[in-house]
Amino acid sequence: MWKSIIMCWILLSYSYANNHFYKGSHELVRVVPKTNEHLQLIRYFEDSLGVDRWSEVLQLNRDIKMSLPQAQASKIKKLCKQYGIDVTVLNNDLDGLIKKSDDISKQHKIRTRRSTKDKNSYHLTDYLTYQQIVKFLDEQHKRSPSLQNFTSVFSIGNTYENRSIWTIRIGKPSARRNILMDCGIHAREFISPSTCLYMIDKFIDEVNNRRPSILSIFNIYIIPLLNPDGYQYAQTQRRMWRKNRSPNNYYYGAYSNCIGVDLNRNFGYHWMGEIFFSISCTVIIFILVENGASANPCSETYAGPKPDSESETQNLQKLISQSSRNWDAYLTFHSYGQYWIYPWGFASYMPDDYIELKNKAEIGSEALKRVNGTSYKIGSAANLLYESAGGSDDWAKGVGQIKYVYTVELRPSDDLNDAHAHFAFMLPSTFIEPVGQETYVGVKEFLRSLITSRRQKSLSKNNYKTEKYPTKYQVFGIDQHLNISTRYQSINIDNIKIKSISSISTDKFFQCDVTDRTKLHKIIQEQKIEIIIHLAALLANYADIDKISHVNIDEPKNIFEARTISVMTVFGYITQEPYLSIFHDTFDDAMMPVSLQKITIKDYPPLADIQSLGCVAYSQSKIIGEQMATDIVKNSSKSIICACARFGWINIDDQPGKTWLRHVLCSYRDLCSLIDKALAAHQYISDIYLIISNNYRLWVDLDLDDATRDLGFVSQDGAEKL
Repeated sequence: MWKSIIMCWILLSYSYANNHFYKGSHELVRVVPKTNEHLQLIRYFEDSLGVDRWSEVLQLNRDIKMSLPQAQASKIKKLCKQYGIDVTVLNNDLDGLIKKSDDISKQHKIRTRRSTKDKNSYHLTDYLTYQQIVKFLDEQHKRSPSLQNFTSVFSIGNTYENRSIWTIRIGKPSARRNILMDCGIHAREFISPSTCLYMIDKFIDEVNNRRPSILSIFNIYIIPLLNPDGYQYAQTQRRMWRKNRSPNNYYYGAYSNCIGVDLNRNFGYHWMGEIFFSISCTVIIFILVENGASANPCSETYAGPKPDSESETQNLQKLISQSSRNWDAYLTFHSYGQYWIYPWGFASYMPDDYIELKNKAEIGSEALKRVNGTSYKIGSAANLLYESAGGSDDWAKGVGQIKYVYTVELRPSDDLNDAHAHFAFMLPSTFIEPVGQETYVGVKEFLRSLITSRRQKSLSKNNYKTEKYPTKYQVFGIDQHLNISTRYQSINIDNIKIKSISSISTDKFFQCDVTDRTKLHKIIQEQKIEIIIHLAALLANYADIDKISHVNIDEPKNIFEARTISVMTVFGYITQEPYLSIFHDTFDDAMMPVSLQKITIKDYPPLADIQSLGCVAYSQSKIIGEQMATDIVKNSSKSIICACARFGWINIDDQPGKTWLRHVLCSYRDLCSLIDKALAAHQYISDIYLIISNNYRLWVDLDLDDATRDLGFVSQDGAEKL
């Protein structure tokens, strides 16, 4: 069935032009994908049946909002039912919703003009056209003739349809630090350019009122409309248009009459995951799901024929790359969702200075909230929303080397319980002033926080603190942790004296890659190892020791009681604080007993025959462990509890379910507590060995589908209650 769907997807996507957004009736639905097959089906809907996915997120068990053309709605719902996807209709007449939003905006415009005599406030009453925006910038520049050196208006280049991309600079000429903001990279997000116009007006008010404190330090460059071609088309032709307007004539040898590139997928930093798409149909679909970008010109997230192919992209890059300017921050404003997010978007691991990025975002969002009570969520793009390669924010951080980089997703909220969430991209113009007002306050407070910040890049450390445990331990023969030592020296189970961890000699340490099954088998068989423990990191924000303990110990009652329903559990190698990021291939602070060795995927010994095991995984990050457990049980007469051993660091905002973070584990002091709880509960321990691994890169090559195939059953998150 799926082979035929894939073939149809390829054939139809050549000819199915973007003439389905929005001429004729559409309805808005919500779906929640439960399997990877569901994700592929949603992509098929987008690329072949004219579905417009409103939700940027495309992940398992997350709400996805999609607009269905009436002509295809019945077919789409039938396929959803066939594959077990529940469909909830949120609105059965989107054209009517667009009209409702327009009517509210028109009434607001009439009321506002009657109640005010200020002819310069027209940017607050309506979503301006491109020509009106150009006029507005010129008027703002001329508002204060005596202070014109505080502002300048210039074009950074032209678009495919030859429209200029206008930019305004506001600030004291002597200011040496620079801020860049842009709006309107996606055509249909009308609230974004209006918010930039509002901030321009308010910053120039500060100049006129002789209160340019921030503007004496920073030159603020604002591009109110980065995608004028798409914006003009959305205003006059198709309200839900997203991309620019450059033509796409060919698609891997086939003719395509689809128009436009998603500019926020076109930037050449990890563009399309840096993978070429002519390999096979299945590779294309995989990348679409994992990287939030499409190789299909008819898709709303089409990343372009090559990185940096679009003039809008090139013009912004040229502005950022000019050596005469040093940029402190780059903010790009989108809608919708109410998020203040930082890199990375292409993958779920964090930049080194993510703590600083997060702290500054909190300052801005808290100030924003004080205005109208609007709450914003904060986090990295890939972890909070979705993985999306080729974004302007990732490029600004990774290539442009700008320290403070953010994407701000404006109102409305994407929470379906929010009173205005149903408007989504069609937010009426009544929201221009409140959204602009709160955003201006938040941005201004964010800029104030930068004044005393050092611009140089710094390496973040894991500074997770707890009052429960001392800051230094000796574990596994290194300055014994008192709590663990006391407990183990006093426990006798089945007349077997459990050895103190401090008594474990160096010959009980073994170093091998967890995927090096030959070496691992040899260690386990020669030493007659029965149990390998590997505690998991907590897949949640704001973890503390109690929550980590709950996930690892309490949830399956305790890790060893889970033996009745599982042949494995988990354990991690302990590093000494402070931690260095292993993304930098720096392991100087890790206490490694022997030199590291690496292997590659091609070095795998063949897997043993799969046995049917009652195995329960405690988190997605234990995939290789499940494969290893299956292989080891085949070669042992004992009941083995085992999984992979890893080492590394964890920050409390990471969600290691993403492929890039599957090597992350708990901090040193957390492990001491968890080992204490876990080992004390077991009834049959006779000895303890530690196997450690440097296998941090190979994690990215495996996922739950691989584990399911190799194990012969579907992995589960969490053990059953006993």
